[in-house]
Amino acid sequence: MGNLCSISISTGDTVPRCCHCIVGEASYTSKLEDNLKALKKELAKLNARRDDVNRRVDLAEQQHMELLNEVQLWLSSVQAAGAEAEEMIENAPQAVRDTRSLEDIYSRCNEALAEPANFKQAKLKDHWKSAMDAEMQMITKNETWTLVDRPTDKNIIKVKWIYRTKLNPDGSAPKAWNKRIDDHFKNQGFQRSMNESTLYVKKENGSALLIVALYGDDLLISGPKGKYLTKFKAQMQKVFEITDLGEMTYFLGMEIIQSAREVVLHQGNYAKDLLNRFNMGGCKAVSTPLSTSAKFCKDDGTAKANGQLYRSIIGSLLYLVVTRPDIMFATCLVSRFMQDPSEIHFATAKRVVAQSTAEAEYIACLAAANHALWLRKLLVELGFKQVKGTLMNVDNQSAIAIVKNLVQHERTKHI
Repeated sequence: MGNLCSISISTGDTVPRCCHCIVGEASYTSKLEDNLKALKKELAKLNARRDDVNRRVDLAEQQHMELLNEVQLWLSSVQAAGAEAEEMIENAPQAVRDTRSLEDIYSRCNEALAEPANFKQAKLKDHWKSAMDAEMQMITKNETWTLVDRPTDKNIIKVKWIYRTKLNPDGSAPKAWNKRIDDHFKNQGFQRSMNESTLYVKKENGSALLIVALYGDDLLISGPKGKYLTKFKAQMQKVFEITDLGEMTYFLGMEIIQSAREVVLHQGNYAKDLLNRFNMGGCKAVSTPLSTSAKFCKDDGTAKANGQLYRSIIGSLLYLVVTRPDIMFATCLVSRFMQDPSEIHFATAKRVVAQSTAEAEYIACLAAANHALWLRKLLVELGFKQVKGTLMNVDNQSAIAIVKNLVQHERTKHI
C-alpha cells in the first residue's frame, strides 16, 4: 500500500488550503493491472459457461416439447380406443357382467374337497372302487397301453392313481363337451343366462319353466314335477348317456335339504372329514373361531410350524366358508401368514377347524349380502320381479351398529 501524506499548496491567501492524495509505488499499479486481467479472464469463463447452460436449456426444452407431443398423441389414441370400446359395449347384444359367478369365486376352493390321497384310502370307498374299475375298462377299451417284456437296461416309471371328483371318465375335452351341450340346449329352446354362463332357462309365457345348471358333466335341473321334467329327461337320453340320481341331496361336498319353503345347504360331513384328515377327531369343541385375547403378528417369537400342513388347513377352510360365513373373518385372518406360519398361527387355524366377535359377524353379513344381490339379479332374469328388499338377520348388536353407521372407527378401519 502507498504512503499517505499531506501537501500544502500556497494560493496566496492568508490561510493555506489542503488536499489529500495517495502516492503509490509502481509495483502496486502493476498488481492492480494483473488482478484486472485475471478478473476479465474469469468473467470470460463465466460468460462461456452461461452460454453453454443456455444451449443445454434450449436443447432440453426442445426434447421436452417433443416428448410432450408424443404423450399427447398417445393420449389421443387411448381416448379414441376407449370411446370405441364404450360404443362396442353399449351395442353388445348381451349385458355386461358386473358380478362374478359362484363358480368363479370358489373355483380354487373346489380343489379342497375331501378326496383320497392314495390307493389305500380309495379302496375303502365303494364309489371310488367303481370309478377305478371304470377307468381301467376305458383304458383297455381304448388300447392305451401295450403289454411288453420288461427291459433290463431301463428304469421303470411307477404309476400312481390321482383322485379328483371332476375328471371326465371318457377322456373327452371339457371345451368340446361344453360346445356340444350348449348346442343341444339351444336346439331345445333354452336360453343361456347373462348373469351366469353355466345356467340355461326355458321359458313359457315369460315365466321360467325349466332351469338347468351345468357343472362339468353334471346337470342340476329345477322345475315342476310332471310332463315337462319327464320330457326333458327323455330328450337328454336320446342324445347322451345319462344317469338319473333323483332329488339332489349331496353336491360338491355340500349336503342339501329341500322343503316347500326353503333349501338348506350344510357341510357337516365335510367338516368331520377335516377333523379326521388333520388328526383332530378327539378334539374338544369351541364356541368361537378365535380367542378374544388373540394377537397376531408375523414374527411372534414362537417356533415355526409345518407350512405345507398349515396351507392345507387354510385351503380346506376356504371351501367350508361357502356354507359357514361365520368363520370367514377368522379364516381370512389366519390366511395372511401362509408363507411363514408359527405355532401360534397353526393353533389358531386348528381352533377354527374345531369350532364371535363383531368383526366376524359383520364379515359374515357382508358375504350373505353378496350372495343375496347375485340371487336377486338372477331371479329377475328368470322372471321373478324383486319388489321388496332382502332381509338380513344379524344377532350381534355391534355388527348392526357398524352397518347402520358407516363412519370409520379405530376398531373398524381394518375391515
